[in-house]
Amino acid sequence: MHCASCGGPIEVMGRVGRSSLYRLETQSACNGSCTGARGPQCDCHCGGVNHGTHRTVTIRRELGAIPTVTLPDAAKSLVRATEFRATVAELQARLAPVRTRRYNRVWLSRPEFDALRGGETALAAAAAARTHVTRMKKLTAALTALAALPAPTVAPTPVAPPPSTSTHVGVVGARQAWSLTLIGKSSFETTPFYKTWGGNGTITRWFMRAKDAVGNVVVWFGDEIHAEAGDAITVTGTVKEHGDYKGVKQTTLFRVAASAATVSQMMKVG
Repeated sequence: MHCASCGGPIEVMGRVGRSSLYRLETQSACNGSCTGARGPQCDCHCGGVNHGTHRTVTIRRELGAIPTVTLPDAAKSLVRATEFRATVAELQARLAPVRTRRYNRVWLSRPEFDALRGGETALAAAAAARTHVTRMKKLTAALTALAALPAPTVAPTPVAPPPSTSTHVGVVGARQAWSLTLIGKSSFETTPFYKTWGGNGTITRWFMRAKDAVGNVVVWFGDEIHAEAGDAITVTGTVKEHGDYKGVKQTTLFRVAASAATVSQMMKVG
């Protein structure tokens, strides 16, 4: 049911009796566990009369005295409705970018989060309010909080890195020496199978990334090579597989051993 003047919803307060409002409700004749029971035993006050019958009854619930409603002027109501809808639309527009950032899991500052929650609460409270003054007060307060927020900083557009020229090198299963330049290395803790039974704990392993003279990427797991990024190293290893990581082709080695060039680098660092 909607108002013929402003088009807004009309609240149905109940039926009018002689001196009060009331509402008709349908309820279980006894209680849900009794009328919906499947077994034969009944311990409630009906003595088994309603047991398993799914029986319902209509009751009358009193809602209080009949209120007195003063109908406002139709033209004034239309002006208020127009003002209310315009304010709601403005608040929704102000909330839209903050909602989008939260939906995209972008971090919100505390003022932004509070303003977002306050705006959503104001919309719900305004919809439930019974007077125009209350509605506009809640909406205006939310708009004021949003207007006080600083403009969000726009992150610079990331520049895409140039496409990689790395290709697969070597033959899978073949063992050879490699003259490489170390790109980087990272360590992690692991428990090898032979230490699981003895309970001797974990060991430190290293993931090494390097490239050859033309930029082909070579990776392997093993012991640490005491060199820094940009140092020239020489390793001997067997090609395990040719793979791809984030669009960059890379060659994975295993059974990697340090050659004389790497040992000299280790001695220089030591």
